[in-house]
Amino acid sequence: MSTAVEIANIIQARGGIVPNYYYDLLNHVIKILAGRMYYRNSDIISDELDVTVAAAGAYGELPDDFWGLISEPYIEGYTWMLKPSTGKALEISYVSSGQPSYYRVKNANIYIYPSTSAEIVIKGDYFAKPATITEPEGVLPYNEQFDIAIIEGIFMLIQGKSLLEIEYYLNTTVDLYLSKRDKKSPVQLPGGINWGEQ
Repeated sequence: MSTAVEIANIIQARGGIVPNYYYDLLNHVIKILAGRMYYRNSDIISDELDVTVAAAGAYGELPDDFWGLISEPYIEGYTWMLKPSTGKALEISYVSSGQPSYYRVKNANIYIYPSTSAEIVIKGDYFAKPATITEPEGVLPYNEQFDIAIIEGIFMLIQGKSLLEIEYYLNTTVDLYLSKRDKKSPVQLPGGINWGEQ
């Protein structure tokens, strides 16, 4: 796992000057990459939703890094998915608690309709925003898969390249990576050279 200081050292080794606002540049490049992955519905930025709704509760708090649902959530222990609310008319029609069937994401909460009579846990997958890096030992996201793109993006920002040019480079990098990511190698590899039979 690469850290912010390791990336800064690589930039310096290539002759670049690491400015005082380095962390702003680093986080900006990471967010551009994450935005493209979000746009492409990539599971690289996904995490598991685990939200508790208290008994007689109508909502649960979403994680701080919540960026949107990947698919419809479900209640742990049940075999159906919650459906998105169709609007206020549906939401106000439930005057008492019961078995939740609908949900709505609003601000930093997920609301359920009808409200629950017992404590439940809402599960599912969601897009997770990358954490902001503020210290030298801060670990970069994406398991080193985009370190080179991050370095190049920071170099382009330092050199004063246009934001459009930088976004094009980073978006193309993500698109190329994602197009190759699910490709599998051959099941059988050809036999090697038998050096003993020459």
